[in-house]
Amino acid sequence: MGHVEILYYGKEKSAGLRKVKVSDIANIRSISEKCLPTIGDFMWLYGKWACIPGIPGWNGFMEEATANNNFVRSKIMFLPFINASPSDYDTIYTTLISALTRMKASNCKSCIVTFDQPLFWKALDIVSCADPSSEIGSIIVRLGGFHLIMSFLGAIGHIMSGSGLEDALKIIYAENSVEKILLGHAYSRALRAHFLVHASLAKRIMETIEFDDSERNEIDDLLMELDRTVVLTARENDLITTVFEKFAAALNQAESNGPTAKLWTQYFKMVTLVKHFIEAERSGNWDLHLDTIQRMLPFFHASGHFLYAKSAHLYLQGMLGLRDKMPAYEFEKFTTQGYFTIRRTNKFWSGIMSDQTIEQTLNRESKINGGIFKRGADESVAARWTMGSVHLQNICQQVEDFCDIHSGTTEQHVDFRPTRVSRDNSDMEKLDHWFDAHNPFPVDSQLMSISTGIVGTENINCHLASEIGAKMLRNMVGSNYDSVKFKRKDKVLPLATVSSSITIDKTPVPINPLLLFQRISISKQSDGDLHDCFAYELSPYPLSLFNEEGMRKGAKSTLYSCFEPLQRSAVLGERRLDIVDGGFLLHKVVWPRTNATFEIICNNYVSYVKRHFGKDVIVVFDGYPEDSETAIPKGWERRRRAAMHRSPEIVVNATSLPSTTQEKFLGNDRNKARLIDLLQKVLQDSDVTVQQAPADADPFIVGTAIQEAPNYDEVTIIGEDIDLLVLLTGLGYHLTNVFFKKPSRGRTPELLYSPASFKYGEAIARHILFLHAFSGCDTTSSIFNVGKTRFINTLQKNSDLEKVVDLFREQNVNKHCLTHAGERFLIALFGGGQDVKSLNTLRFKSFTKSVTKSKFNLATLPPTSTAAEQHTYRTYLQVQIWLQYKMDATEWGWMKTNRGLEPISTTADPAPESLLKLISCKCKTNCGKMCGCRKAGLKCSVLCHNCSGETCENVTDVRELFDEDDIDECNEDTLDDLPEPTFNTNSPELGDDNPDVSEEPTGEDTDVNLAGSSSKRIKTI
Repeated sequence: MGHVEILYYGKEKSAGLRKVKVSDIANIRSISEKCLPTIGDFMWLYGKWACIPGIPGWNGFMEEATANNNFVRSKIMFLPFINASPSDYDTIYTTLISALTRMKASNCKSCIVTFDQPLFWKALDIVSCADPSSEIGSIIVRLGGFHLIMSFLGAIGHIMSGSGLEDALKIIYAENSVEKILLGHAYSRALRAHFLVHASLAKRIMETIEFDDSERNEIDDLLMELDRTVVLTARENDLITTVFEKFAAALNQAESNGPTAKLWTQYFKMVTLVKHFIEAERSGNWDLHLDTIQRMLPFFHASGHFLYAKSAHLYLQGMLGLRDKMPAYEFEKFTTQGYFTIRRTNKFWSGIMSDQTIEQTLNRESKINGGIFKRGADESVAARWTMGSVHLQNICQQVEDFCDIHSGTTEQHVDFRPTRVSRDNSDMEKLDHWFDAHNPFPVDSQLMSISTGIVGTENINCHLASEIGAKMLRNMVGSNYDSVKFKRKDKVLPLATVSSSITIDKTPVPINPLLLFQRISISKQSDGDLHDCFAYELSPYPLSLFNEEGMRKGAKSTLYSCFEPLQRSAVLGERRLDIVDGGFLLHKVVWPRTNATFEIICNNYVSYVKRHFGKDVIVVFDGYPEDSETAIPKGWERRRRAAMHRSPEIVVNATSLPSTTQEKFLGNDRNKARLIDLLQKVLQDSDVTVQQAPADADPFIVGTAIQEAPNYDEVTIIGEDIDLLVLLTGLGYHLTNVFFKKPSRGRTPELLYSPASFKYGEAIARHILFLHAFSGCDTTSSIFNVGKTRFINTLQKNSDLEKVVDLFREQNVNKHCLTHAGERFLIALFGGGQDVKSLNTLRFKSFTKSVTKSKFNLATLPPTSTAAEQHTYRTYLQVQIWLQYKMDATEWGWMKTNRGLEPISTTADPAPESLLKLISCKCKTNCGKMCGCRKAGLKCSVLCHNCSGETCENVTDVRELFDEDDIDECNEDTLDDLPEPTFNTNSPELGDDNPDVSEEPTGEDTDVNLAGSSSKRIKTI
């Protein structure tokens, strides 16, 4: 049946790899230093440049060119499962022994097993530990190529981060898709995206070549041939060989233009390696396969993909000794005849990697409706599925034969389809225009981003990835694999580590961000000019208060350290009231994992309330207004949290089931609001009092507790949010029968607090609302590197500030006086004396004290007066909300957008006019990718001549970007087209870390995913 018993592996882990030394691959197998396209790839690139009609996508073109080549079709057989943890040594050992058994049954001499990287490492450790003359010692372990190429795509993304590649890809893909492309996760999209950019760069190189008419005519005539297979004979043509050599020389010339050009020619070569790897697998070219991996090794090292750097080196080292481990006739079949790849269709250009095969067959079938992952993988389901799927394929085949009905798709490759060709041409044209405006091969001595103009500092070395990686590779030669260690600081630093640039006289001029202040110092006419510069943030946003995601968020729960828990239970009488924070309750009760309707979930909440709280209990939930006119500042924080746990909207009724996790479900405010509506009815039907606040429940909860205090001997607020304790302390300090209980969590015991638990006394407690809001809460910014205790200490040490901050409790206050109060407090917070009258002056003084330091962070400076003003306004608004006064948020540091309220970071320009006028745009339409503000990392503002920061695409309001449908770069092979004998044992623990080739994988990047894939394969000949 479909089950394999586990065998015990009794040897010490890593014992085998201790005996294996890292070989110097370069000495064993020398390859050319040049990394150039193959002749077929070069002809495709030329065809795209010359606009030869009828040229399809790269895969389609190569399929046409190789249509007459001989090949052997493969067949796939599903074999028994090993139902155990895939990463366990016993599981891997069992797999190897099972593979040997299958090999003997097939009358083969060579046993070849393919693993994904984490399991490959352990499998080779087991094999290396065995006697080489033994059966298990003779097993040949291969590294899965599909996940290897995905890791290499991620390496490309790291090296090119900040170079402008991301902005180029955003022209043809949605922003979220681009992120996955550069991580190497969106395999299909990544291939298409990189191939289009590769072709666009090749066009620019070819534009620099002077072709003779005879040369162009010769290539044009060859590409116009109806029989595309003549392309592969191009190497025999002297004229075409000359053109190819001219292209190689032009590529070298472009590389010598400077560091930026070197970075982009390096990118061109890395994408060429991706094509080489795919061509080797598609065509079964063993030598090209080994050459490509050997050239990939330095880039794995340089990008910090160290797991694949070691594993690919070890794999290559093993494959170079393959001739000694295999009989001559099997070695000939495996290498020269291309049996190392798997073809599922009747085409030469259809070979795929072993681990990709299982993604397209067994894993794909397991994820369709009726598959194990669509039904729920509990133990009984897993057992039935694993034992039955072994025979499923044969049964399906027999049924199709009996009914004379066969499933299948068109034989035409996706790259041939008119819609794909049209879209490719359209997207390539967009890229051509983008690179026309952003020259990837500039003659310049500086390394810079061609998109933003950011200049790399001396430590930015991404353009030297090949050389640095080669050096790291040489350093590990001679060591034992088990002892090889890497340091992350050794990997290259991309341009993304740099974050500023300016424009002068309408021309983008990149500068080193570390030299920004030096530039201002040099251009100043006097000390007064330098002082005036510090009235500006000199950055796109106030760095002390904001980061790229918006307002800085600190750990507000650290304020608990300022309270002393009570040592006694709060039992003051029989009349007790519990007021429960509904938000806490929603997360506290853990939902059943399977087959639980919302009715069952709601009943669990009722049981929890009845079990843990008294007879008199009130549950208070947040309100979730949907109308934009009723938007609240808290909405910004809710959107920020929701972005971390995205979930689709789900229908909520008594009989429906949640289709996602509890955490993701509650991350969607609409889902939460629907659940609250249902839960309120269920609680009320169970005689539990339920209330819902208009918006934020915290002031409503504390207000209710204070209001009910005279009617009960004891009132206890139950929750985890520090805001509740702060409000209770600030609003009810003298109440002796109102408490705050923080329930236990894990090893943290239950804690009980009273308003008087505050360690700093009544005088400071009076201002705790201000202190909490000013130091950072849900609707205000925390200040970079400044904790909440420092705010309390500042007020405690400066008693004169108590009258100043009294203004924040007053309902009607003069804005000028309020701004002055906030600035006075910040001056004291940052150590300014009585002689310092403004934050701008303090910024200048703080900078002059820091210029001698080896490291300096602009975010450590105080905010400017204008940025502090908006922070002060938001603080005042939040204090008034806690006091339950209604205020217009748009008058107090917030602005309305189509997504809700957004914080105003500052109303001042980011830099002096002499600089700012150079980074404001004069775009006549839309402010797209060419917008000067966008390239400088700024949002358009009122300073922009035409859009005024209101009518363009580059406004402060960040619109949601919708992902495009994924495009499958691989053939839509039929499920009845099955490859050569392949042994497969697969654990039911397979999950999303095994991405389907036609979908975007949702797991972690393969180079750091220690859990790894649970697939193991053996191919017999």
